[in-house]
Amino acid sequence: MVFTFPKDPDNRNLKNLLSWKDKLVIDCQRANLMNRIRDEVWFRSRLLTYMELSSEPVLTEDGKAMLPKGTKITFYTVQNREGMRFFPVFTDREELDRWEMKGDARPRTVLVTFDDLMPVLRANAAFEGIVINPMSDNLLLLKSAIEDWTKQKAFIMKQLREQQEKMNRSAEEK
Repeated sequence: MVFTFPKDPDNRNLKNLLSWKDKLVIDCQRANLMNRIRDEVWFRSRLLTYMELSSEPVLTEDGKAMLPKGTKITFYTVQNREGMRFFPVFTDREELDRWEMKGDARPRTVLVTFDDLMPVLRANAAFEGIVINPMSDNLLLLKSAIEDWTKQKAFIMKQLREQQEKMNRSAEEK
């Protein structure tokens, strides 16, 4: 998670893909679209969300933000008609601003990547998954789907590392 960022993320590709979500009627088209959305979320997307922190992050010498021990983190949720709670993430500031929060407090806006999502879901049993742009695109991804995506990405990244190591060894042998 990134607590301080100079500009909002640019997720135009993801927004474009999400715009097709309800337009495709053939199953193979939907499956292809979800694979493209998955790849965009895996590798390129930086998503916005809200959280509250009981302590401010401390910047380390290498510029990373660390939370002091004992910091309480509060995540916000959205709930569907069936009472299921989801961790909301947003593609851009416009989408984030569509979510009308109750109360006066304005929580901290943070930037999350796909790799940040599974630890949040695992740590919060109340979350059924995530929802991307709940006030417009409303793409629900259940915890089990995020878990599968996490495993798939780990497998692919392992294969890529092994392939790179093999190429490096071949180059060294020449």
